[in-house]
Amino acid sequence: MMADFCCHALVYMTQKPIAQFRRMRPKILGEYLVGELQQRPWLVVLDGLERVLVAYHRHDAAQVLDADAAFAVDQMSGRDPCAAIRSDDDELLRRLVAAGPSKIVVSSRLTPRALMNSSHVAVPGVRRQILTGLRPVDAEAMIRRCGVVGDSQAIRAYLQQNCDCHPLVVGALAGLINDYPYDRGNFDRWVRDLNGGMALDLGKLDLVKRQNHILLAAIDALSPNSRRLLHLLSILQSAVDFKTLEGLSLDREAPAHPSGGIGDPEMKSSDRPSLRDIVAIVRDIEKRGLLQYDAAEKRYDLHPVVRGVAAAQLAHEETRQLGQNVVDYFTSKPHDPWDKVDTLEGVADGIQVVSAFVRMRRYSEAFQALEGDLANALYFNLRAHAEILSLVRGFFPGGWDEEPVLSDPAECWYLLNLTAASMSPTSEQKAQELFQRAIVVSLEASIIGSLYISLVGLAGALDERSREADITRLCSLASELAQSVERPRASVHVEAQRVQTFNR
Repeated sequence: MMADFCCHALVYMTQKPIAQFRRMRPKILGEYLVGELQQRPWLVVLDGLERVLVAYHRHDAAQVLDADAAFAVDQMSGRDPCAAIRSDDDELLRRLVAAGPSKIVVSSRLTPRALMNSSHVAVPGVRRQILTGLRPVDAEAMIRRCGVVGDSQAIRAYLQQNCDCHPLVVGALAGLINDYPYDRGNFDRWVRDLNGGMALDLGKLDLVKRQNHILLAAIDALSPNSRRLLHLLSILQSAVDFKTLEGLSLDREAPAHPSGGIGDPEMKSSDRPSLRDIVAIVRDIEKRGLLQYDAAEKRYDLHPVVRGVAAAQLAHEETRQLGQNVVDYFTSKPHDPWDKVDTLEGVADGIQVVSAFVRMRRYSEAFQALEGDLANALYFNLRAHAEILSLVRGFFPGGWDEEPVLSDPAECWYLLNLTAASMSPTSEQKAQELFQRAIVVSLEASIIGSLYISLVGLAGALDERSREADITRLCSLASELAQSVERPRASVHVEAQRVQTFNR
């Protein structure tokens, strides 16, 4: 992820083609970037840097709530949640500290471990600033620009007490007040009404819960079609353009929804949302402060907090319906062959399909979408080990020590072997354990070809300095096993027994 940032930053700074930098290793890219930053004063902004940290190394990273991220544990191998997923990224962050005369501005929901010392104090060259909400006077000005009127002191006190003047929540509150049917936009009347502000019942909640409760109320106040589109966006992994929004909304194959609306195949064609309807729905969600539009990228996205709150309230049945809508749309899109891609963006649709299947708990279909070309592109073309681990983690709901939720032994072996190979660069011990479990599965199911692959993989995961004899023996077993495939069946059985003895 940081390597991609380095490529684009260097293209901008040097005006050279990106292909020149794609071929460089992450460490070389980092050195090149720091050199450019030290030659001339640049201002670099890294927004949302938490996504490169271990706490967000999970298949549902896009839906993680802030409150959960603050107490996150590593779902992969017991690493520091505030460390970078890739060690190269930690090293780059440390080097950026000394990239003067340039300045680096970072926003992150968690402070990267690389920027802190052992006492959890910012290292020299780093100034850590905890962001609070707006000043009450600015929060009041913001809500008034949304059309809300009322007593100045009352508005400021309410926003300060109930959402710490957080601009996201202020916008959501403005949407609720403007939607108050008895007197639209009148804060004074809304806040005193049992069907208005008092219905939120915020008195017994702490600040974080108050903010989330307000956002939930704002989502519940949406029309069925607007809420459905918001929920659909919440299960996506990233921002989308309007064409994608339109395609998802008009999908003819989406399952029926009891209340009708977007994605309901039982609706008559004339009743389906038109382009004008979709534009109105999008504007409605935007007006309520729940949807953001990036004019530069021409993409729509949910704030991470809104995405997390919306996704958390989805029942399994609605997840199943919306997930199928996502799968149908992204599988119908034409794309370059996976084995030809050279960027993560090139496989984004495939990742989205796998993620949607996992979220629906349709693990066998998720596996079919991942196996083969997509997995090979991620592993061999892109060396996207971290992305693979994030994706396959969903197949292990009980953790890496439990078996993947697949019934076919061949599928279990494939997933164990892929996970082990992807984990090998960062956690040798866990990779060895997974390779050994893959060997057991292949032995029990008599999948000889798979057994050979896992033996070679396990040999590669061992430390060459301390396990040289074991590596030699594993390679010898693998070689003899490969040769025995051409021999009578009894010979293959003998070789498999030798592997089983070694694995014990």
